[in-house]
Amino acid sequence: MGDPVNPGRNDASLACRSVRFNYPDGTIGLADVDLEVSAGELMALLASNGSGKTTLIKVLGGLLKPQSGSVTIGGMDINRLSNGLLYRRLGLLMQNPKDQLFGVTVDEDVSCGPRNLGLGDVEVERRVVEALASVEGSHLLGRPIHHLSFGEQKRIALAGVLAMKPSIMLLDEPTAGLDPAGEMHMVSLLQQLNREMGITMVFATHAVDLLPLFADRICVLERGRVVECGLTREVLNGKDMLGRAGLRLPYIASLFHEMKQYDGIYFDRMPLTVGEARREILSLLVGNGCIHYGGGMDHE
Repeated sequence: MGDPVNPGRNDASLACRSVRFNYPDGTIGLADVDLEVSAGELMALLASNGSGKTTLIKVLGGLLKPQSGSVTIGGMDINRLSNGLLYRRLGLLMQNPKDQLFGVTVDEDVSCGPRNLGLGDVEVERRVVEALASVEGSHLLGRPIHHLSFGEQKRIALAGVLAMKPSIMLLDEPTAGLDPAGEMHMVSLLQQLNREMGITMVFATHAVDLLPLFADRICVLERGRVVECGLTREVLNGKDMLGRAGLRLPYIASLFHEMKQYDGIYFDRMPLTVGEARREILSLLVGNGCIHYGGGMDHE
């Protein structure tokens, strides 16, 4: 663990203990939330609208101060870190990119953070080039921000965060507002940043169908409380728990649950993705002698 003056990057863990946050009108945002995120982990905060996931992201990022409880990075309370030191370790991607895009052009915006760190021109330029390459946005260098599509603006906002070289990233609805192709592109980018660069990620979402593709663990929130936290497969098979939280199963899992309940079809493993569903169906058909291994129909 790094010291308060020069925090290291070896421990990118994040935790909160007994965190409570109430809004000025008395609305409960978070109620005694405990959460631990290991270094290098990709964790999803899954909740219906108004259940506290965005509030938790802001508390973890230091934008909101809880009435009680603590938030730590690498075991160190974030209140012991100045904003400058905190945001060198932790990056925040907001739901609407327009809330954090301030430059006139792409390169001006992405360079804003590194320049505020007091870095020289050569280092700033290097970081801008690397960050844009990481989000597949090198071709946008020099483009005016207002000429970008919404999906491109999301990626440039992400590049601006990456230019600060954080060890932890907090993302509020990173796929919100994107078309299906844009959603998959963003999911692929986040997974790549997590797996190849080792960035710890915590993201708030209600896009339940995307989670089996890349989340390590899921924390389910309901009315500001953690009701379930575990491996993605285990959480997304909790039909009753998800229903009580105002959520649903992924569509693939919902279909197979109904086939099991109403049609009496047994599957060895409840699939969560199209690929898993295909394998389960093929296994069932082969086991029942309906098809040969080569894929052709059995006409006997």
